[in-house]
Amino acid sequence: MGSSLEVDARASAVEALARHVARYGETTLATIDAVRRTLREVGVRADEAVREGRDELRRAQNATAAAEAALSRCDRNCDQLVAAAARCRQAEQEADRRLERRRQGAALVHSASSDVLVSLRSASLGVQTNVDTAVAHIRDYAAGLGRYLNTRVGAVGRAPAGRLSASIGSGREGPSAAALPAGFVMVRLDDIDLSDSGMHGSTDFQKVTYDDMAWGVEALARMVLPALERGKSSDYFAERDHTEQLTGDRSYSAVYHAFFSPDYAIKLALGASGRYEVINGYHRLFLAQQLHLQSVPCQVRR
Repeated sequence: MGSSLEVDARASAVEALARHVARYGETTLATIDAVRRTLREVGVRADEAVREGRDELRRAQNATAAAEAALSRCDRNCDQLVAAAARCRQAEQEADRRLERRRQGAALVHSASSDVLVSLRSASLGVQTNVDTAVAHIRDYAAGLGRYLNTRVGAVGRAPAGRLSASIGSGREGPSAAALPAGFVMVRLDDIDLSDSGMHGSTDFQKVTYDDMAWGVEALARMVLPALERGKSSDYFAERDHTEQLTGDRSYSAVYHAFFSPDYAIKLALGASGRYEVINGYHRLFLAQQLHLQSVPCQVRR
């Protein structure tokens, strides 16, 4: 019993670490977004100040024009009108200087904001990529730890195989249908009839090697499905491949294509027994069993 609890405790600790790292990324990105909004608001306020300065100058110019027009009509005892016209010209000059300062301030604000926004875009991409990479590596470690502990503990009969693997990742059956591409649902492996699979081991893999396909099924569980649940699209997987220098069968884009392209998706049909019969995808389903996944994304024909 103690070993079983140890397996669960280590699984929970590793998954908690992944969640904390992901939460850190979300908090940091939210802070970056808040700074972006503040910079835009400062820019708007600076532009408003310039518009107010223009309005102030226009009023001063109109006052000057009115004072000078009144002075031009005066033919005697015009001292008060002269003084009034002088005050208006002085107010106009001051309004013009204030407007110029506001224009210069607004230009500095927009120039600085532009530089900062470029840096923030770079920082945002860096945070997202680094955090996602860190979470993926943590869950890679969790998967390896799970296989090791299950082998060690299961060998002495103290914990069932797959116990830790079932707790790695989201701890659920997988993302909801709404998070998957249209036409796909998550189906429990227990509900799929694999009695006529014919899959026995690595020698049954020809087009794609056993190791490469196993990497892909693991990547589906630890990265692709969680990313889809966070609203990511195929472009995100291409960016991750570029960042991590992944190509070919061992790339996230290839995994997404293999599981969610209509031509290559796992296809099932609901049989008379109430369980799903396999139309396409025996190799991936075999590996999903080997890796103790609870469910996989499929297209179901009814």
